[in-house]
Amino acid sequence: DANVTVESPGPIGLPSNVSVPLGQTAQFPVTLPKAATSAVTVTFSNSDSSKVSISPSAVVIPAGQTTPAAQPQVTGVSIGAANITASATGYTTATQVVQVTATLGFAPQTVNILGFTTQNVTLSLSAATPVPLVVALSSSNAGVATVPSSVTIPANASAAIVQITGVAVGSAVIHASALPNVPDTT
Repeated sequence: DANVTVESPGPIGLPSNVSVPLGQTAQFPVTLPKAATSAVTVTFSNSDSSKVSISPSAVVIPAGQTTPAAQPQVTGVSIGAANITASATGYTTATQVVQVTATLGFAPQTVNILGFTTQNVTLSLSAATPVPLVVALSSSNAGVATVPSSVTIPANASAAIVQITGVAVGSAVIHASALPNVPDTT
């Protein structure tokens, strides 16, 4: 007679709250809950490779170790999110969301409009977007200055022109965002 106990070694460890800037690369460390008894191959799958890429698509964790010699990396391909799933024989599969983010900025930062005319400003994205990006626009005081409700940054570009129209004497703050991955800027 023999008593046999089969235990699950637990889930594969993945980083949480992963955010990578558009066009940039970040480490995506993978760990085992305890040292591998023999070499373990961890394979990655991706729910949306048009948003995020992961390289390599698999890593080997040597016996006696909890991490691979070289950690995988994720690259922000397009603004949005994708689920990266790690699986290995005998281990509980793990999934983590990777967010691809960017920032916006106006140039110039301050605009003086003389009379009730229109002036153009440049709205720049931190990196070129591979697909068109619609950015929401608003004015803190539409009675003083107006903007269109949105502007589109074209594919393979990183900027668009925003027209600000003076309506009355005073001041207003112009906002631009593409939430949740591109935060508000003024």
